[in-house]
Amino acid sequence: MSDDSIEKLEKRILDLIRICEKISKDNDLLKSDQKKLREDFLEQREKNKMAREKIEAILARLESTES
Repeated sequence: MSDDSIEKLEKRILDLIRICEKISKDNDLLKSDQKKLREDFLEQREKNKMAREKIEAILARLESTES
């Protein structure tokens, strides 16, 4: 292999390493975002459940006063 070929190969390898590092960082960020979204979703679901229970209790009281 000529020196030129080795240098080209070395450059390609270094480029691929940089790309892999960037993809890895992007993946870590996406995982972090996904975790945060999941936590937000679970929190919102719990709030919705509590609101539903309060509304059902209010409706039950209204129905009992109408009887």
